[in-house]
Amino acid sequence: EAALRDGKVADAAGLRARWGFATTAAEEGQTARALAALPGIAAMLREAPPAAGAGAGAEGVVAFQRARVLWGGTRAKMMEEAEKLAAAIVAQSADDEDAAEVASAAREIIAHVGRIDTRLEDLLDRITNAEPPARPALRAKAAQVAAAYQAELGQGLFAMIDANPFAAVSVTGRARAALASVAKTLA
Repeated sequence: EAALRDGKVADAAGLRARWGFATTAAEEGQTARALAALPGIAAMLREAPPAAGAGAGAEGVVAFQRARVLWGGTRAKMMEEAEKLAAAIVAQSADDEDAAEVASAAREIIAHVGRIDTRLEDLLDRITNAEPPARPALRAKAAQVAAAYQAELGQGLFAMIDANPFAAVSVTGRARAALASVAKTLA
């Protein structure tokens, strides 16, 4: 994180991508894949000259980056699952006379899930890149967004989506688990 923050890495985007891959794989229990990414990360860091005061203010930054990657992946999977459900609903009602109305309702499911937007991911990224004095305020904002998402997941369509009769999906359950993990990081 210090090498990225201080601009000492030639391929910062590549390093962030590799690190994100490794942390996500580790969190998903894919230890072999996570470990396989480490030699490339180490090589990129060895190429970077040490920054003056490296590590100053870097406490917890890795945890926020992990939380951002976890939440970003979870949100993408939520959308994928919502699209899977919508497709199953449309397919099951394709021969019905109200198929167009059903298709419209299926699109509304996707839009409803999309209300869980990128605000949390964006705030976690800002925390990762912020100077230490700015982090507490950003953490508080991120915690508010996470709490709002948790509340949203307990009502309306979200309260029923995982137990639908059309397709086995995990939209709400997966999101709640990820938000619980993010909340621990933000606490």
